[in-house]
Amino acid sequence: MQGVQLSQSRVLSRGPQCLPRTLPCSDSYLTSISARAASSETAFPADGWAGVNSSVTRQQDPTATRQATAKYPFIDADYPGLELVHADPPVYVIHNFLAPGHCHALKQAALAGQLPTAAYNDAVLFDYQRLRYLGFVVAAGAVAQGLLTWQHGASLDAVLVSAAAAAACWAGAAAALAVSIKAAVEYKTKGRCFTGSKWSTGSLQPGNPAAEATEAFVNNVCSLLQTEPCKLEVPLVTRYAVGEYQRVHVDARPPGDSQGASSWLAAGGQRLVQCVAYLNDMDAAAGGATVFHHPLLKGLAVQPELGAALVFFPAFADGELDARMAHSGEPVLQGEKWIINTWAMQYGRPGSESEQ
Repeated sequence: MQGVQLSQSRVLSRGPQCLPRTLPCSDSYLTSISARAASSETAFPADGWAGVNSSVTRQQDPTATRQATAKYPFIDADYPGLELVHADPPVYVIHNFLAPGHCHALKQAALAGQLPTAAYNDAVLFDYQRLRYLGFVVAAGAVAQGLLTWQHGASLDAVLVSAAAAAACWAGAAAALAVSIKAAVEYKTKGRCFTGSKWSTGSLQPGNPAAEATEAFVNNVCSLLQTEPCKLEVPLVTRYAVGEYQRVHVDARPPGDSQGASSWLAAGGQRLVQCVAYLNDMDAAAGGATVFHHPLLKGLAVQPELGAALVFFPAFADGELDARMAHSGEPVLQGEKWIINTWAMQYGRPGSESEQ
């Protein structure tokens, strides 16, 4: 059962601050934060759930191009059942990736308490850089006050003192506004990115049917990506009940996010590939689709299909975040949604041969 001997240190060493964060769903923002994302005139609905086709919308475009520097991680294009459902950025669905018996075993193990629960951080990532223009307001206020003082015949020293005092007042107002906006965002989202339940497969013992299922999943992912188990994060089993969801987020680490960066790198680096296997069927009326929100993907939605896998690249091969891969889990309207997922890492886990 060597295929499932995946140390949990990868999850624990990152800490909750390193887990996926929410991102705004506007088309302009999702386009602007990725230097490699091409422009698009297609507007995404203002409502994150509205107008989304809850089925696999195939948008293969043979004329689609990407910048020469945009190189994606390797995937075996001849893997059985592999279907390209979006060309660029690439999104794949693999039919019959995991056997129905293995899907059932993983669900039963979670329900029977054989898997430890996995903590999930619901922190909202607020982009303070979007408030950078407040600096111009502060500067303008200081200049205006200085000019007013100058017009009243004050000395240069008095003008500078007056401008400095005005700048301090405007800076305080700007800081208060930033705090208020952040609080409003967290109130609107209820501070929650994810509302389902997660379990780790890292402690499964040989002989457990769920261990065999996890091994099959890991081996299939390794075959698909031509990688080793030591480069995969511990697979997680997730259940979404009626009304549960995951908001728009990215799975790779955004540039400039220094919180916990050292432990992230030590644990294997950037998440390059996301592989999600669906453990049950859901029709469109039941909700639960995985939806991509960048305008280039035009509302691409993948509906859960028993044993099928969804594969995409949260980052380029060099580790740079691909913000076009911002996605969400549509709320479940009927029944339950079950998945098992893992991420292929940029480097091997500490101490592994692949790290060298």
